[in-house]
Amino acid sequence: MRDIKFRGKTINGKKWIYGSYALQDKYHMISIDRNDGITKMLMFHSVIPETVGQFTGLKDINDIDIYEGDMCSYQSLFKREKGTIVYKNGAFKLKIGDNWFAYLDKKQEYQDMGASSKWNLDLEVIGYITEKKEKNK
Repeated sequence: MRDIKFRGKTINGKKWIYGSYALQDKYHMISIDRNDGITKMLMFHSVIPETVGQFTGLKDINDIDIYEGDMCSYQSLFKREKGTIVYKNGAFKLKIGDNWFAYLDKKQEYQDMGASSKWNLDLEVIGYITEKKEKNK
């Protein structure tokens, strides 16, 4: 069974929250189940919409969960390449440059959209796409 979870950065931008995603009116929230053994409650945290990303079901070479919006690196035949994890047309993909995509699967292999061969990827999470935008401001 696939683990469906999301993450988002709190509206003050200081903390990542992991849990279920909810959108109510214009508020983007991540909810967390809290159970202290006596009481069970659901806590909602407002998050920055641009930071919300879904878990891909994959882990990187350092056993870190890979989420939509993560910037990842991998070793190609000739150099270290970088890409961003996106969700497009019903699948998580590694976007490299402006218009090249690859489908990701559980074995961390990618399927080149224009070729029939599969290549093994040793993905490593190196950041999150909004961190790059924040540094450029």
